[in-house]
Amino acid sequence: FPGYPGTKGDAGDPAQNGGVGPKGNRGRRGLSGDSGTPGQKGEFGYPGSAGQKGVKGTSKDQCGLIKSIKDNCPCCYGPKECPIYPTELAFAMDTSSGVNQNAFNNMKQSVLNVVRQLTIAESNCPRGARVAVVTYNNEVTTEIRFADSRKKVTLLQQIQNLQVPVTTKQRSIENVMSFVARNTFKRARSGFL
Repeated sequence: FPGYPGTKGDAGDPAQNGGVGPKGNRGRRGLSGDSGTPGQKGEFGYPGSAGQKGVKGTSKDQCGLIKSIKDNCPCCYGPKECPIYPTELAFAMDTSSGVNQNAFNNMKQSVLNVVRQLTIAESNCPRGARVAVVTYNNEVTTEIRFADSRKKVTLLQQIQNLQVPVTTKQRSIENVMSFVARNTFKRARSGFL
């Protein structure tokens, strides 16, 4: 028959740390985060290379082209009117210190007499005249631009309403000629028509 168990012994000495265990299985993928703020706009890229040269167009002499346009343009039919060709007319009226109301009215009547005889261009058709009016002393003021009046009645009324200002400024024809060449005719219709 086995005997009774003895008393419990003292605690043993601590053991040494064990070695590194095997690598565990890969965990599940986490949830995606919120969208970030948009980045800055990038710089412009380099210009692309030039495209291939186009096919050469057919040539037509200028006179033949103009005749063709005039023969086929609906605004060129009917009786001949003044001016026969598209025209840009600029009038410069003197308002310097030596010009009184009577002299200015004479200039104004001369302009009105010319304009009354004209067909005024009321569209972009190559027909009729466009009129501009400037007043000058040693400064130049544009009173009516080429594009201002497409109706003859309105244009005549604008010219009729012009008044001579009271001034002590002297006359400068050089200034007005330079202004008209550089500014007034800058807005002229282009082309050979």
